[in-house]
Amino acid sequence: MTTFLVLGGSGFVGREISQALLAAGHTVVVASRQPQLAPQAQLSSRALDVLHEPSLLQALAGIDVVVNATTGSGTVIAQGAQVLARAMRHAGVRHLVHLSSQAVYGAQEGWLAEDTPLQASLGWYGAAKIQAEAAVRQWVEQGGRAVLLRPGCVVGPGSPLWTTRIARWLQAGHLGDLGAQGDGWSNLVHVRDVAQAVVQAAAWLQTAEPTTCVACNLAAPDAPRWNQYFADAASRLNIAPLPRLSARRLWCISRLMGVPLKVAERLGLSVPVWGRALPPGMAPSVAALWGQQIRLDVRRNPPWGPLVWTPYVQMLDDFSAAP
Repeated sequence: MTTFLVLGGSGFVGREISQALLAAGHTVVVASRQPQLAPQAQLSSRALDVLHEPSLLQALAGIDVVVNATTGSGTVIAQGAQVLARAMRHAGVRHLVHLSSQAVYGAQEGWLAEDTPLQASLGWYGAAKIQAEAAVRQWVEQGGRAVLLRPGCVVGPGSPLWTTRIARWLQAGHLGDLGAQGDGWSNLVHVRDVAQAVVQAAAWLQTAEPTTCVACNLAAPDAPRWNQYFADAASRLNIAPLPRLSARRLWCISRLMGVPLKVAERLGLSVPVWGRALPPGMAPSVAALWGQQIRLDVRRNPPWGPLVWTPYVQMLDDFSAAP
């Protein structure tokens, strides 16, 4: 039996990973800044700041494999990976599955495989993810073994970013048919598929040679373009007809309304406007994503074997439970 430490284990992706590891028969310790108040049976939960190296060293005692699903600010993502690498080296833990992102490819377009040069051209998030990967690779050179998973847009029941937020934007009229601005590829991947990739990668990693580091894109091969996703989601939410949004209106939503709405969201304001709660703010970088012609290349199997993908039509079922 393998003992896992899942950093960021109380988040949307981290929770699914923890449950998948449990189902595979492993021992799982969930660590995050805000641990579950009532962890499920068989799950051990602890409070942990990934920037505090002494606490990390203590948490690594008896751990075989670390899964880094940490989210947060650029500092938490980038410096957290550096602190984790030092702590794992001192603790003698040699196996790491690190959750990265498609954001490491920046604004590049076309079919992007794992050997595509990384590009920090989309702001702080992509830059932080690149720095985190660099810290992992430096640790690997000193005898570690790592898998870098680069998921696209992770959907699933309760997905705060690509299911719940999309639903709220559609309901508020902040999304619709975007024309050419919504013709980019969505690179959707279900959270269950991300979790299963972690389980499979971790099993393979424990048989790998020292200094092994493998990157792996995660995106469903049948993921559609954004316009199609918006239309299908709207249909599931009984929103018809789907409005056509001009480039000017999208600019206003992301540039003029985005910051005030994000501030209201962080302050916890939910004053209804025209009978509806305030929608989330849409950052300009997200609006640009709708038109980015990026396709994560998943045509080559990873070294642990073929991945199984949730069909796109099943992803749409999650909108039936969206608020």
